Amino acid sequence: MDIAKAGSGEQESVAELSQDLARKERLKEKVQAAIQQIEQQESSHLHPQEPEARRMRTEGPNRFSYNAQVAVDSKKQIVIAAEVNNQENDQALLVPMIEAAGANIGQSCAKTLADTGYSTGQQLAQAQARKLEVIAPLNKRVEGENNPYHSSQFRYVAEKDLVICPQQQELKFHHRRQRNGVAVKVYRNSQACAGCPVRSLCTTDRQGRGIDVGPYNEAIAKHRAKMRDPALRELLKQRSQIVEPVFAQIKENGGFRRWTVRGLKNVQAQWSMLCISWNLQKIFQFWQLKGGDLRLKAV
Repeated sequence: MDIAKAGSGEQESVAELSQDLARKERLKEKVQAAIQQIEQQESSHLHPQEPEARRMRTEGPNRFSYNAQVAVDSKKQIVIAAEVNNQENDQALLVPMIEAAGANIGQSCAKTLADTGYSTGQQLAQAQARKLEVIAPLNKRVEGENNPYHSSQFRYVAEKDLVICPQQQELKFHHRRQRNGVAVKVYRNSQACAGCPVRSLCTTDRQGRGIDVGPYNEAIAKHRAKMRDPALRELLKQRSQIVEPVFAQIKENGGFRRWTVRGLKNVQAQWSMLCISWNLQKIFQFWQLKGGDLRLKAV
């Protein structure tokens, strides 16, 4: 009887060991597949159950998320474009959202109010080329109006291919480099910087001040000059009153703070339904006003 028990126990142990090895082997295969997918996507994170989602900055810790976008009519507060993507920020989304809104209403938007996250050099250049009127603040990193030695105070002269500094010294082409994946030209004048009376206020670089000039330098300078208009700055204040209530109502009053479906395509469908429900509420409010004009007008 004891031998039989011992034999039975050994068989069970072997079976459990085989199952454990099989589980580890399957886990190893999943991990290897996930690593391969991460390398293909050029990403450092992957959710095994939601591979299309990306780690994004949220109100709390960074989470796997999708990026929901809306374009809203300023007159009726109707959502005229609603998109979802898995880009971690809004830096490449300005022109696509303007064009999506224009396609939906059948005409170009007269003006577009956007926040800082959209106003990148690339998107501003595209908007200017398409003659799209964009009103948006520049990123503080490229603005610097209150700093007399900020890079924005250095003027690039394309005809001579040089940069004029605030002390009216000429900085000439020095070398090329990559900045955030974009090729830029660096301009310096080490000799002028060596004897400059305001050097300590301008730079701590032993080689002297270096100024980057990228492919979107002209577009940024043009937008910076335009945004000095007090009327446009005042108009920009309306942006939060137009678009933010959509997110606030859906997330806070509606209690919708998590996608309840998986996959980018399904999330897009869910976001569209949420925005349709918003629009129906707005339309109902207009009906309550006894036949309010529902015709949409571009901002």
